[in-house]
Amino acid sequence: QLFTLPFSNCYSFGNGVESNRIRDDFNTQYIRNGVKASTVLAKHYEEERKATGMIHSGIYNSVSGINETNQFIAGKKITKDLNPRHGSIQVMKSRNTNMVVVTEDKCFNILADKDALFNADGNAQLLSKRSVFGQSTPYQGDYGTKHPESFVIDNFRSYFVDAVRGQVCRLSMDGVTPISSQGMHDWFADNLKPGTVDSVKTEIKKIIGTFDDRKNLYNVSITQDLTTLKNPNNPKAYPTSLEDKVYTVSYSENTKGWVAFKDLDLENGLSINNDFYTFKHGNLWKEYSNDTRLNFYGVQKEASLTAILNDEPGSIKTFNSINYEGTQAKVNIN
Repeated sequence: QLFTLPFSNCYSFGNGVESNRIRDDFNTQYIRNGVKASTVLAKHYEEERKATGMIHSGIYNSVSGINETNQFIAGKKITKDLNPRHGSIQVMKSRNTNMVVVTEDKCFNILADKDALFNADGNAQLLSKRSVFGQSTPYQGDYGTKHPESFVIDNFRSYFVDAVRGQVCRLSMDGVTPISSQGMHDWFADNLKPGTVDSVKTEIKKIIGTFDDRKNLYNVSITQDLTTLKNPNNPKAYPTSLEDKVYTVSYSENTKGWVAFKDLDLENGLSINNDFYTFKHGNLWKEYSNDTRLNFYGVQKEASLTAILNDEPGSIKTFNSINYEGTQAKVNIN
């Protein structure tokens, strides 16, 4: 017959003899639950989400066997709070020995493992201090993002999309610069905001940012969610979802402009060892590895080119993304 004993946390010897002392030695400590709280709080204990606060865990050292990543002791100087008026924190990336934090409306540079002391003249001096996060310095310009999936890093440059302001920004050593104003200001202003055209409601579903090291291009893939509006003539007809519309545009640092529109609907992408990889339907694809031109994800595409070189021949033009190579500058036909 099976009996259930009302004991737990004890050593069993398999012969019916059990002990609740460590190693079953004489006068050793009992196996207990530990210290129990003997007081209560005035308000209910509940979860709190701090969208503008940061906290660092304990250290991790695999060599010495120290793992304190599950310790968040608020009494230590491991916390940092930003001004909540700038919105929630969207991106946190390390750059050199500091941290770059991008909120909804602002970008910050936060000192890591050090702090700054400001003199009377306003100049700062770095100090070694037992604090994880030090002085936070905002970058010039009220630019941020609500689409952290558009944030990518290329060496000392970072790129992200500020859909609220209709801008694509570059975060470099000299601060934040809107690169969408380089010939594409109106296009991004129109396609990064929700609207209604011909009884079809448009909303931004996702904005994927990737960087192609091989071509030195920052690719922005904008996916628009299209929904038909409710027909007032037919109250029983509910709004229906249409096929998503995807735009992919590429920015080049070499020409300082937007050089291509691409018919690509990718899920993500990354560059490794001068090779560019993209993800589609959970599969990994290697770009520039197929000899068949305009073949993406097993589907053959078509391309077209419209030349505007002779448009308004009386005006002076400057082309940054067109190169000519040949034996003569002009070719006479017939």
